[in-house]
Amino acid sequence: MEREELPSYGEELLVGQRPKYLLVCCADSRVPKGELLTGFKFDPGKVFTISNAGNCYLLNLETFYYGVAHLGVEHIVICGHNDCGMMKAVIKGYDENPCIQKGIDTIINKVFGGSAPEFDPDELAKENVYRQIELMMDDEVVRKAMDGGTLKTVEGWYYDFSGGKPELYIINRNGEKMNQKLDLARLNYK
Repeated sequence: MEREELPSYGEELLVGQRPKYLLVCCADSRVPKGELLTGFKFDPGKVFTISNAGNCYLLNLETFYYGVAHLGVEHIVICGHNDCGMMKAVIKGYDENPCIQKGIDTIINKVFGGSAPEFDPDELAKENVYRQIELMMDDEVVRKAMDGGTLKTVEGWYYDFSGGKPELYIINRNGEKMNQKLDLARLNYK
């Protein structure tokens, strides 16, 4: 990266952050994180991110609540993707590593109501997003932020790179399922 390409931190960012977006994204190295919302460029101060295996906000509640309750984000985006290793582990139902097993158990018990789902992994990734949005919409902290007008939208996205080029879809908005393809060339949620 050339020196002139490095991000700039204006005075407002030097004293604190006020991101508009909270993104819950998978830790998978093939999936861009906050750059999904900023035209695939790092834009400091725009996106507060949670990244973990399985893009499950329940695995990082302290970070999630910090973004909603203290930072006052206006939009929450939870983004699943194709070929997710954690979704394959959830279908399998177990992992030898106790830390990974804890994540699997959280997703099975809290997102899927206690039984290991029997889906294709890519369909499960979408279902994981749908069900987490249902949980978010019933969450007291999220409801308070929405009722107070701070939080405007909770969206579910699906990032699909199975064809070699990425495609991005909005699959849920505020609890309503949809399937709207986004134009990645013009995507910039500033």
